[in-house]
Amino acid sequence: MATKLCQPSTYTSLQITAPPPGSYTSGSVSFEDGDANALTIPDKPLDKTGAVDLSGLDLSTKIGLPQFLITLNGASGAPKAVTVKLTWTGTDDPSCVKPGTTVTKTGTSTRKVNGRSWSGYAARGDFSSSTVHARVILPRITCQAGGRVAMWVGYDGYGNGTVEQDGVSGVCSRAGAPPSYRLWYELYKDKLFSVVRYQTVANTSEIDVAHSLSSQLQAGDAVDMFVNRIAPDRVAGIPLGPDRIFFSLSVYNTAHVKIGSWSTTVKEPPFFSPKYSSSECIVESPNGGPSPCPVSTPSHSRDAQPSIQAVPSPGST
Repeated sequence: MATKLCQPSTYTSLQITAPPPGSYTSGSVSFEDGDANALTIPDKPLDKTGAVDLSGLDLSTKIGLPQFLITLNGASGAPKAVTVKLTWTGTDDPSCVKPGTTVTKTGTSTRKVNGRSWSGYAARGDFSSSTVHARVILPRITCQAGGRVAMWVGYDGYGNGTVEQDGVSGVCSRAGAPPSYRLWYELYKDKLFSVVRYQTVANTSEIDVAHSLSSQLQAGDAVDMFVNRIAPDRVAGIPLGPDRIFFSLSVYNTAHVKIGSWSTTVKEPPFFSPKYSSSECIVESPNGGPSPCPVSTPSHSRDAQPSIQAVPSPGST
């Protein structure tokens, strides 16, 4: 299926840059399709920087691109103009860069990587102000033993001691059994102060989510995996609390119809201190050995490489 150039595939944030936040008391954004029909998304309030987080919202419409209706309350007179900064992810093409458009790329180039029980793509760099997103096509699995194979996207884990990731696993209960799939997210740290295993403090290890959605998964379905760091507000450069991490998983069937989605925002655990110094899209056998579940690309789907996309997170420039 051809990809349309210069159109968003996901939206990250919308920010009112003019008039400045101090010139009105509050504001909100509502959502419509290209024919002025309201979308089934609640109005979103502007934060103190004049921004709205659009991560994880289903802004797909049958008629045109989504329309954003902005309401500013308590303004001292009608503004002469309203300037909006919209941050989104789409296919990178030079023809899309017009006056007023900024393209941000973060980190070093993505390269293939592999280990004894895993392989995939990784990029090193500063991803503290970036989101990481990938789409995988669920493989056909033949169970030759009990075990599982995991496909995930996230921050860190490539040369440092934490991971912040979400993904999907294919699970074999025993040899000859039909496979099942499960959706999950994870925050994991190896050791605290290089001495104490962090598992005894506060690890969130592969939490299964969206069980009813997982039960509908089958070979050939596509899973969009999305992880985004949300930095805390600051006063005089001092962060007001820990980071939060947004996880999102969306599922599409072989006809490219969305089956459903799941998302959550998790507060960074105590002493977790992720570095956000790499991003990855990985296929692995989490037990550390060869996968007991040989996989093959479904014959009715295209053979495609996973991709890592880095775009500004809400509030970044």
